Amino acid sequence: MNMNKIYFFLPLLFVSCASVHLEAKYYSSDSDRKTATKIIEKFEQREVITPTDGIGIIVDRLPRSFRIRNGKLIAKKPFRVLGRFELGYFKTATAVQFPLVFHDYKSKAMKVLCYPQVPLSWATATMWSLLVPLAWPCIINIHEIEEPSDAVKEAKRLAAIAGGNLVIGFFKRNRLDNSIESFSGWILKITL
Repeated sequence: MNMNKIYFFLPLLFVSCASVHLEAKYYSSDSDRKTATKIIEKFEQREVITPTDGIGIIVDRLPRSFRIRNGKLIAKKPFRVLGRFELGYFKTATAVQFPLVFHDYKSKAMKVLCYPQVPLSWATATMWSLLVPLAWPCIINIHEIEEPSDAVKEAKRLAAIAGGNLVIGFFKRNRLDNSIESFSGWILKITL
């Protein structure tokens, strides 16, 4: 086989799906893996709209009534810890993502600019992304959460699916550039 053909198909190894979304890890506090798996499966069904009204969220601080012991959140009544979660980009292969996938850009202008360049990047073995200045804005750091509000919305959606009504979450930031790598915390249910 010709080496040029191998290099031509190399970019396709990094293509994992049609678009890239925040991924979730969820660990049920009662160690029920079946329940946790069902929650994640429902979370990944993005076309299903989950109402998040009435779900509270506390970001980057722990209220005085809670304690963390050995990585577990200790809560007193009326709070019940349902599970621990983490949101981020875990399955992607590279830290910098060339326009090889249809990234879920927020603005329509970025979609108009970048979506047509995906097949061009495939056809030119990413050379298009490196040499054409028009493609440079489409190169993203795939491990970085661009909008903190997106992570908060997704955490609330995960809480609604898990049956919780309160989220306590913390952003994990990169020490070098202060970018957000993940959002993790606990899902609770307030029972009165």
